[in-house]
Formats: sequence, structure tokens, C-alpha cells
Amino acid sequence: KRSHLSIGMLSYSKKTLRIELDKYLQYLGINLPLKELELKGHIIPMSPRKAPFIRRRIMLAGDSAGFVDPITAEGISYALQSGFLASQALLQSKMELRGVKEYYERAINKEIVREIKIAKVLAKVIYGPPALRSYLFKMAGDHFCKALTKIINGEKTYFDYLTDFKSYRRFSTRFYKVLFPELKR
Repeated sequence: KRSHLSIGMLSYSKKTLRIELDKYLQYLGINLPLKELELKGHIIPMSPRKAPFIRRRIMLAGDSAGFVDPITAEGISYALQSGFLASQALLQSKMELRGVKEYYERAINKEIVREIKIAKVLAKVIYGPPALRSYLFKMAGDHFCKALTKIINGEKTYFDYLTDFKSYRRFSTRFYKVLFPELKR
């Protein structure tokens, strides 16, 4: 790889991607105009498809269904999980089309789409206004990083954290300490 440089970037807008790439290259000390570079890119679907995940005898899984984590842009785990759910739908329904469709749609919505929807809301906070992100990381950055590590490792899900009362208690305790440092709890 002596003759080329590969950089992975994420942007929610094609308009800002080249600007951000140029800034990053300048930060790295690479002062080549973008016009001189051969740029290649691929769109990663950051939302599940709105259409059904199964039509006739075709089951969508992984990227083709839009199963990508909006925070990490990682999709391999959802590809494997949706492939497994597809196989389970076929086995559990004994290859009967209506049963396969019902099982797969229900399983996908419960185990993958729900997770992506939760992550999408969180991604808007993380990748949204810098002041909000800085404030939240000041309040609960350590807790958030540990939680995200457990999610990436497959130990917990976004839904687990969303429905865990202890997570809210820990977050609110940090919230009060940051907002009202003079108050003792």
C-alpha cells in the first residue's frame, strides 16, 4: 500500500464529505488538492428499508435490508443475525411462505429494527450539535463508552439499556452532579 492511501469516512451529507475529507488530509499533513486524488466511495444504508423484508421467495438480510448500526456504521453483526433469523424462519415454518414471512418479519422487527431505531436516536445526539455532545460526554462519557463496548461485544443491546432503570439512575446522578455541583446527594 505504498502507492495509495485508504481513508474511511462517514457523513450524513454528500455536500460536506469532500470538505471534511480535505480538512482531514490537511490535519494529516497531506497537502494534495482533491482534484488530483482518485476518490471512491460507497453508500452505506443507515436505515432499514421501509418495504417488507420478504417478498415472494426473496428474503432481505444485512446491507440489502439496510441493517447497519447508525452509531458505528457496522453491519456484519446484523448481516449474520438476519441470516440466522432467515434460516430460523425457514426451519420453524417448514418452508411455508406465509409462515416464513410472518416469523421473519416479527423476528427482524423485534431483534434488529428496534435496535437500529434506538441507535438512530442516539446517533443524532452523538453526531448532532457539538455542544450537546460535549455536555453529555462530560456528564456520562465514561458510562456511555462502557455501555457501547458491551453493545459492540454483544453482551447487551441498546434496548437492554433503554429499559434498564439503573442506567437512568446512574445518568441522573451524573446529571445532577454536573448541573448542581454545590448540592450534596
